[in-house]
Amino acid sequence: MIKSKYVKACMTIMMFLSFSSQASEPVYLEASLVKAIQITTGTDDSTYYLFTEGTWKPAASYADNAKDCPTPTYAMIKSSVVGADALLTVALTAKTTKQPVTLIGVCGYHEAYFDIVKIIY
Repeated sequence: MIKSKYVKACMTIMMFLSFSSQASEPVYLEASLVKAIQITTGTDDSTYYLFTEGTWKPAASYADNAKDCPTPTYAMIKSSVVGADALLTVALTAKTTKQPVTLIGVCGYHEAYFDIVKIIY
């Protein structure tokens, strides 16, 4: 009986991990100019939002991974993420120099949001 419960618990955990890994497949957004940066402060951390002209568009080869955010408006960096200051610095530099950036990350909690984990400048 105990072994059966253990096996069921392990299977449940494995299913959960497989679903969560599918939800966090990386998405590359097409290289675009950063038109504006908005910084919002909160009680726990800050959020840096990057905007482009219109919406960000997933690169064609990553369209399947971007089903939950086909055209995000808000590409964001949470200040609590390791390296957030460096990501913000790259974004500010790209905006100032008017050079396009490719954003890499995952779909956020809503189709309009994109969580940035890497910026290629």
